[in-house]
Amino acid sequence: MFLTQIVPDGAADCRRSETRLSVSTDVALRPFGATGTEARLVNISSRGFMAETDCDIAKGARVWLTLPDGSRASALVIWSKDGKLGAQFSEPIDPLVVFQALGRKASSGANPFAKVAPAPSARSAKSPKPSA
Repeated sequence: MFLTQIVPDGAADCRRSETRLSVSTDVALRPFGATGTEARLVNISSRGFMAETDCDIAKGARVWLTLPDGSRASALVIWSKDGKLGAQFSEPIDPLVVFQALGRKASSGANPFAKVAPAPSARSAKSPKPSA
């Protein structure tokens, strides 16, 4: 008996099961049994993430990632090089929760990474009423 895996054309080199969504926000990252460090979340999917950090976290390390909504997710570092790392979540997460939390921060003015100026209010967009 032969076991084989059928892979669609062009997918043989694809190592991820889903597309990661780009994001740029500061998060807390803590290797198990160590103190935490700041990191910048670069991309995320339900199964993993990439982050940049000044802390040297080795391949094979287990980490806690604190997501923007305050929840934590356990992950295994799959690769680490030049201040970046890629990790696989122990349990899949809903990446939309991350974007919803970032949206709440942006709407409250707490997101320092939003470079878009707020839209003018309807009142300021109207021309002033002439005085009688």
